[in-house]
Order: sequence, then structure tokens, then C-alpha cells
Amino acid sequence: MTPARWLLLVRAALCTAVFACAALVIDYRNLADATFCGVESSCFKVRSSDVGQKLAEAVNDLIPTATLPGVTLPLFAGLLALTLFLGSKWMVRVLAGASGIGALAALGLVYAQASIDTFCAYCMVVDVSMIVAAVGAIAIAVKVKTDADAEALLGPSMATGATFPWGLAGALLTALPFIWAEFPKVDPLPEPIAKLQEPGKLTIVSFTDFECPYCRGIYPTLKDLKTRDDVVFHRYMVPLEGHRGAMPAALAYYCVDEAQRDRIADTLYNVTADQLTYEGVVGFAVLITNANEAEFRKCMVSQEAKDKVAADKKLFDDLKLSGLPSTYVGPRMIRGAAVDKLVVAARTAGVGLQLPVWLMFVSAGVILIGAGFRSSRQEAEAAATARSEAAEATKDEEAQNEEKADQADDEKADEEKADEPKPAKKKKRKKAAES
Repeated sequence: MTPARWLLLVRAALCTAVFACAALVIDYRNLADATFCGVESSCFKVRSSDVGQKLAEAVNDLIPTATLPGVTLPLFAGLLALTLFLGSKWMVRVLAGASGIGALAALGLVYAQASIDTFCAYCMVVDVSMIVAAVGAIAIAVKVKTDADAEALLGPSMATGATFPWGLAGALLTALPFIWAEFPKVDPLPEPIAKLQEPGKLTIVSFTDFECPYCRGIYPTLKDLKTRDDVVFHRYMVPLEGHRGAMPAALAYYCVDEAQRDRIADTLYNVTADQLTYEGVVGFAVLITNANEAEFRKCMVSQEAKDKVAADKKLFDDLKLSGLPSTYVGPRMIRGAAVDKLVVAARTAGVGLQLPVWLMFVSAGVILIGAGFRSSRQEAEAAATARSEAAEATKDEEAQNEEKADQADDEKADEEKADEPKPAKKKKRKKAAES
């Protein structure tokens, strides 16, 4: 293949890597509630494996709170941008070297997945795309040995009309997963949750544990959402066995007057875990809600209060939910402390738009094919223009050369004429008139 064709392949491969990597960035934000890879997927198994954990720790050692996709996405985008400015042999060599290093890393990640006999589909798309891009970049570097080669072989591919489609494609492919994450395809609500929905309202159903640190993490967001006039809020108690203060807090929540439950919940979420004892929550209830202490203590040990908590736990189990917090926001189920997803779900609940994942892949394919077609067409036009200009320049040069040759011939003829011997002048003799 020509360097221009190799470059087309490199750009397509890097765009594909950017697309898949962007999807992984979204999933890594909340592993318990991944948008594209569920907890039963091979992707989740790779991330939760020892290999995945070691990779995560290595990245965090270099960049705290960073994820591997979060680090590599801008690198892929940078390589794609570099392919739009290959005006010299050095730029070509930089692309080949950087791509080669990326390919070695990709091969290492493929081997790591093979070692646990599990392959993450999105990871493999990224890794294979990087390897393909490296092969193409190296093939280009082999043929482009001088700046003149870069201009002659890649010049048309650097035309604005040929580079713009790929720049646009890279931006769109990066954005696609983020758009789909805003409007995911969701399963129908289970009947118990569907019955809680109210027309024209945003219904939020929260399964929580007052001692759970992740439940506490999303509480401020839920508290803000609850202040909206269009929100209907339901809170269910699921005290975990490992949390000693969870059951006393859950019973206290149900023992206060319903109008006071938000106030007591605010306290129970914010006090330290060691304060969530029976005596501690009684003291909070009396202080905050002005509850009658004797009646409150009686409620705390009543079967009625215990049955309410048991009913909540049964509903949690019947819905086959796992892990806390679990939150329904309108039609969406949000697992874990995914604050950003809570906000997005609340913002988009009234839109009614749901985008299936298959449509995202179709859209990505259309973007890639469109960029390749448009770029190739523009390259051909640029190459034709360059050939036309070169032919015109050659024609002009030939005309100038011919004119110079004619001028030289004229000058030579004049010189030869000047060198010819001139005929001797006859002297006029005066005849003297003799008188």
C-alpha cells in the first residue's frame, strides 16, 4: 500500500481506539453500575481480577484517582491529532515511535487478559486498534525518509479537506459514549417500583443504610434532588449485618413521626458510626424531633417497627438488588455511589429518550466510513490539483526554456552576422580637370 493508504488505516484505527476508550472511561467511573459492561460481563471480570487491580494500583501510584482509560484516552487523541500534521520526516518518525510504544503496551495488556483466560471486549478493541495503528505508522516511516518524501507521498493527505473529516470524526467518536450514557436503554421497572411512579413527577426510590459510607456519599445529592417540587421521594431501610449501628438507625427512622423523618435522616447520615447505638439514636430523636422518650424507646423495641424494616429488606431481596446504595431515579436504576449518574438520570428522566448500545456502534461505523470516504475524496482532489499545478508549472517552464532557447539562437545569429568580414570600400579617385 502507498503511505497515503497506510495513513488512512492509521487514522481509522486511532479513531476506533478513541471511541472504545471513551466507553471505558465512563464505565470506570462506577464499576458497580457500568453503562456498557454489566457486572456479569467479561470486562467487569477483567477489572475485578488480580491483574486488573494491580494495573489500577500502578496507575494510581503514578496519578492518584486516575484510571487506565482516563490516562490513555488523551494519548490516543494526541496520536490522532499528530496524524493530521505529518509535514516532515521527523513528525512521521515521532508517530511511528509513539505508536510502537503503544503497541507494545497493548500486547502486554492482551497477554495479561490471556493469562486469566478472560478478554474485555472494549479493551480488546482498544488494544488491537493500537497495534494496527503502529503497523501502519511504521510502514509509513519506512517509505518516508526525507522531508521531500513526506511532501510528495503525504502532501495530499495533509490538505485541510483531508484532515478535517478525521478531526471531526475523532471528536464525535469521543462524544458518542458520553451521549449514550446520558440516555441509556433501560429495562422496564419492576412492578413494586412502577406502582410508586406518579404522572408528571420524578419518583426517586432509595434503598439505603445509614451507616453505609457509600450511602452517605450520595445523600447530599439525594437531599438536593428531594427539594425539587416535581420529586416524589421514597426511602427504604436495608441495614447490613456488618454495620452495628444500621439497625438502631433504621428503627429510629421509622419510629419518629413521618413529617420528621427527613430531619432525623439528615442527622443519622452525618453522625459518626459509633454514635449509632440504641441510646445514641434515642437521644438524637428526642433532641431533634422533640419525641417523647418513653414512647420512642417503646417503639424502638416494638414488633411493628421491626416488621417495617423487615418488609423493606424483603422488597430489596425480591427486586434481586445487590449492594448499597441502590436507587431508582425515574425509569433508571443506579447502583452504587454514582453521583454523576444520579444527576444525569434526574436531568434526563422527563426526556423519554433511550438509546440502545447497538445504535451507538452503528453510528460509530457511519462516522468512520464517512470520514474515510470524505478524506479519500479530498485527497484525490488535492492530488489531482497538485498534478495539474505541477503539469502547468512544467509547461510554463518548458515555454520559458523554449523562449530562452529562441533568444539564444537569435543572439547567436547576430553574433555570427557581426563576425562576417565586411567588403572593402572603394576609394573614389578624383580626376583632376586639366585646363
